[in-house]
Amino acid sequence: MGSIIDLNAEWVRWVTAIGLLALLGAMVFLAWWGLYWDRARGRRRCPRCWYNLAYTPGMTCGECGYTGRSEKDFARTRHRWGITLLAMLGAALIGGYGIDRANTQGWMSFGPTTVLIWLLPVEGDRGPILAELRQRMTADLLSRDQWLAVLRRATKGDIGRRPPGDAWMDKYGALLSVNWRRSLLNRSDEAFQAEVTEILMSLPPRVELTTRRTWPTDIGPALNVQAVDWWPNPVQWRIRAEPQLPGAEVDVHVLRDAPIQRRSYSLHLPPLLEEGEHEVPIRLSFERRGGPQESWEPLDEQVLTVPIEAEKTLAETLTPVSDETLDDAMRRTFGGGVVKYESGSLPVRVFIDARQTGIDEFADTAIGVRIDVYRNGQLGRQLDVWWEAGPDTPTLRTTWEVPFLDDEVLGQPDREDDEWTVRVRGLPELALRVDGPTKYWSGEVTVTIPVQHQAGAAPPRGWIPDEGAEATGRPGEGE
Repeated sequence: MGSIIDLNAEWVRWVTAIGLLALLGAMVFLAWWGLYWDRARGRRRCPRCWYNLAYTPGMTCGECGYTGRSEKDFARTRHRWGITLLAMLGAALIGGYGIDRANTQGWMSFGPTTVLIWLLPVEGDRGPILAELRQRMTADLLSRDQWLAVLRRATKGDIGRRPPGDAWMDKYGALLSVNWRRSLLNRSDEAFQAEVTEILMSLPPRVELTTRRTWPTDIGPALNVQAVDWWPNPVQWRIRAEPQLPGAEVDVHVLRDAPIQRRSYSLHLPPLLEEGEHEVPIRLSFERRGGPQESWEPLDEQVLTVPIEAEKTLAETLTPVSDETLDDAMRRTFGGGVVKYESGSLPVRVFIDARQTGIDEFADTAIGVRIDVYRNGQLGRQLDVWWEAGPDTPTLRTTWEVPFLDDEVLGQPDREDDEWTVRVRGLPELALRVDGPTKYWSGEVTVTIPVQHQAGAAPPRGWIPDEGAEATGRPGEGE
């Protein structure tokens, strides 16, 4: 049989918080009252029976026979020990309950959700108020108005934490996770969905540019563009990047479909031919549209500066290595085959088992490879992948991007005699994307691979180049 009262209901939290405070206050008052309220205040009373001796001369009580030694004995405060002990016991029980709950759930568990939302601006980045609020959000204990209040507070930030800055991300970014946004936007209340959409659309996008600190003078640096937004599907956005360097090309990328995880892409610069410190400004302009068939609308422009040091040449920075042991490990890394989905923006995905490179022979070695995926001898896809190999690399985490894709080759009907192969080539410019190692795998292997068929659509691809907009040279045009 279920509980008649929902203990997580907002009114229960208000009653609990106010009730416990009121009871604790009452117990403290009763204890004080029992000890100090009934003072003599100039009255002459018997300390044994508390008979009024104002009209009784002498040192002996005419009611109970008590004989005092001095007048001070008749000016004592009357203590009601029974009431005091009961009040102290009640206060101890209430305090014990509060401490036990605070130890298990935290002090903020007593606070009503509305109060926690009000108090968010006065708390630091990772305090107990934010932690308790996230727990309630995860358990979906917020009402409709409370969800909207959280979103409005998160989109506004507070003093020193305005979106989409680093301080804002550290505190409020977690309140706008993709899972919560999807959950809110998938509810049946259309008016609620509209309000959530309006709030999320008010947030500006966030872009970070990162790269290794030092690049050879004969290789163009590659910047990692980490872009994130909080807008609902099918909203798309486009970034036009103009590096302020001689010979640099304009780059335009579009986020066509919302990926499950944050995706990034690469921005390639021309070589920095002169050794030394360089401050490279990148002018970014953003556009947004409500869907694939709608027109682009300009959002904002900003200039980010990336510090890069140019020194040495590629030959002085990375040493090429390749032998049969390393090549065999690379064959095993890419021998798992591909997964072919029924549909999606990138229907063929490559298995990569980077654990095969966690051997001693790959110590201090960067892996930067271009993978050519062939179907019956026709190039269907290219994939650039890089990671740090070796036994001292615990995660062997890969980063990748897609420089080429042929939908016609990949989308052909399956045949029994289909032959899939991958050619894997080590490229130094990709290995440089891994900061730290002094060697890179420079070999080349070709592997015939199996194909696994997967029903449904492929996971979202994320950012892809917008060739149309790049050709026009002007934002807002293209597709």
